[in-house]
Amino acid sequence: MYKFILLIILVSGALQGIAQEAEKDTVGTGETEAEKRVDFSVMPYLSYNRNLDFMFGAVPMMMYKINPADTISPKSLSGASVVYTTNGSYLFGLFNMFHFKEGKWRANVFAVRGDIYSQFYMEGLEPGFVEYGTKTTFISLGVKRRISKSMFAGLGYTFVNHKTDFEDDVLPQSTTRTNGLQMNLELDTRDAIYYPTRGNLANIK
Repeated sequence: MYKFILLIILVSGALQGIAQEAEKDTVGTGETEAEKRVDFSVMPYLSYNRNLDFMFGAVPMMMYKINPADTISPKSLSGASVVYTTNGSYLFGLFNMFHFKEGKWRANVFAVRGDIYSQFYMEGLEPGFVEYGTKTTFISLGVKRRISKSMFAGLGYTFVNHKTDFEDDVLPQSTTRTNGLQMNLELDTRDAIYYPTRGNLANIK
């Protein structure tokens, strides 16, 4: 399970890399919003480990202005991630980071649905590896408003559900569900959202 979580982290990191490159390319070519309002990229994904076998997929994404007349807000980012493994596991995710109202508002929507197959070693009268499958759902929503030059405040909501079934019912079915509303305070002194050269980003939840 932890290896699949690591996969999500790696994909998220790759998304930031693509976003940075897209923003860098736009700045470097000197294109105006009228010339190119949407930057579209697709990142292929290929990996392997002994737990999940071969992993392959793609991450299509686009960067755009919600309001083309808004020259202050950074571009928003939307996309999806699809990853499948040869042991039958899969991961599907949707992500959105919105910037609007002349940089005064930020919002994010992130959702992941996955069916993950793995195994663990179980000791006992007949020790051995036991296979299990976990259906995972993760949803995160948030909105923040600028309250000073470098400070944002807002609310967020997170829902997580894990349902695990074990091979031959060696253990009872396990379901874990958590959800909650939280207050967010963000300090952002970066000189750019996707390709900063200086500044800091800190969050308090």
